[in-house]
Amino acid sequence: MGDITYGTRPGAVALLTTELNSLATATFTGFGPVITPGSTTNLTIRALRGDLLFKLASSSLALTTSSFVSVYFVPAFDATNYPKLSGNNLAEVNYFVGNIQFYPATLSAEVIYEGLQGVPIPNVPFKTVLKSSLGVTMPASGNTLGLYPQMEAVP
Repeated sequence: MGDITYGTRPGAVALLTTELNSLATATFTGFGPVITPGSTTNLTIRALRGDLLFKLASSSLALTTSSFVSVYFVPAFDATNYPKLSGNNLAEVNYFVGNIQFYPATLSAEVIYEGLQGVPIPNVPFKTVLKSSLGVTMPASGNTLGLYPQMEAVP
């Protein structure tokens, strides 16, 4: 069997930051920034897939086996116009990327990192939206959702 050679992994693309501050359960964030594959920093390689990393900031929370967040990539298929997001209304099934499950425990002043591997990255400009189903309100600051592009082998 041959060796597997890895290059330097690109850094994370920030999908959501302050949009996550004090997010209540059963609530959507607003749209994150526009991510344009091929021109956004760290997506110039036109990655087809990436890994999501969610950081839940230091806080005391009681998470359960049903604590998770749902991630959505909302594309502008014509590179200009985005579907409507109003309050807690979004055509969820059209844009669903995946759920990130959280460690079920009562935590005291801990930072939690959870992720999802190999998610498809749209090939058109997109914005990210997240819906919390944590069962608790997120900490007031320091929460992030990042996308690490996967390196693609080019024949």
